Amino acid sequence: MASNDQMEHPESYDFETINDFIHGTERHFEELQCAMLGMATHFENMNVALHDAIRRPMGIVPASADQFVSQIGLQEAEARR
Repeated sequence: MASNDQMEHPESYDFETINDFIHGTERHFEELQCAMLGMATHFENMNVALHDAIRRPMGIVPASADQFVSQIGLQEAEARR
């Protein structure tokens, strides 16, 4: 069996990319397992970042959320306020 680093991974965890990855031709069970574990880790990190952000003053991005934040996303969030 190939290591996790040798497995093919989805480019991102948005619905369309995951759907395309899962339904890709000749997808192997181990690749699907690897993708699911990657998504679980990603969502766990997002949960930590969410809770850290809730405890911060407005406009302060915690270090745990850096990987999930973009300037465009912050601008869009401000527009929704």
